[in-house]
Amino acid sequence: MTHIEWLWLWFSIGMFFYMLKRAYYLVKGPNPVANTYGQFIIACWIPLAVRAAVDAGIFWAAFYPDLLNPVLTKIGLSFQLHSPMSAVPAPGAFFIGLGMDSLVDFLVTKVPYVKDWLPQMPPALKPAAPPAAPPAVPVPGGN
Repeated sequence: MTHIEWLWLWFSIGMFFYMLKRAYYLVKGPNPVANTYGQFIIACWIPLAVRAAVDAGIFWAAFYPDLLNPVLTKIGLSFQLHSPMSAVPAPGAFFIGLGMDSLVDFLVTKVPYVKDWLPQMPPALKPAAPPAAPPAVPVPGGN
């Protein structure tokens, strides 16, 4: 396995763990979008797949500073990449994968053009109706 493949593997593992964290909060959290992890995958697989593609695209672009630096300058960021990502160690790729979706999440929910173009996570489930009270059973000999 080449160093670049090794970086992609660790980036993908980091991205997967972030998606697991997202799944946990969207199933068990205060505003769940699904009741089970299976329902979560069925309801959210499209936004997750699109976000994974955007994450991977940004990571791929980071391997080419000459391609990414003009974009960073155009959007007003002052930092520039001076060496390709291929110089990053595997733990760095893991943490980039873990944090990349946070950046994409910001883009998807806050930037007007992007949030209207990319698929969003589904809304929270409606609260379950409280269970109906059982009918009153008359007690023999009662009033």
